[in-house]
Amino acid sequence: MEEEITELQELWTAKKVRAASYVTALDDLNARKNELLADRVYHTVPVGTRSITEELLTKGWENLSIERQRIIVRKVLRAVIIHPAKSRGGRFDPARAEPVFLTA
Repeated sequence: MEEEITELQELWTAKKVRAASYVTALDDLNARKNELLADRVYHTVPVGTRSITEELLTKGWENLSIERQRIIVRKVLRAVIIHPAKSRGGRFDPARAEPVFLTA
């Protein structure tokens, strides 16, 4: 994957690829790379960590890598709806965030 990205960057530097094609291809390659990394992380996670338990979320969340946290979030959340603020210029209020959980 890294070789493909490097090759694409070399083509861009040599002006053999148009900007739109370069950006699109680079985004696709980076997305595939991230999916592969997440998949690798999932398969290297110890079996006991693969199950999502309340204890893991409350006591072990900070100790998990970002990739592992991302996998867990993707397994339990479908979306997060951020409701409009009541006034402009205020700070973010976490109460405005409404999680939409995946149904089993």
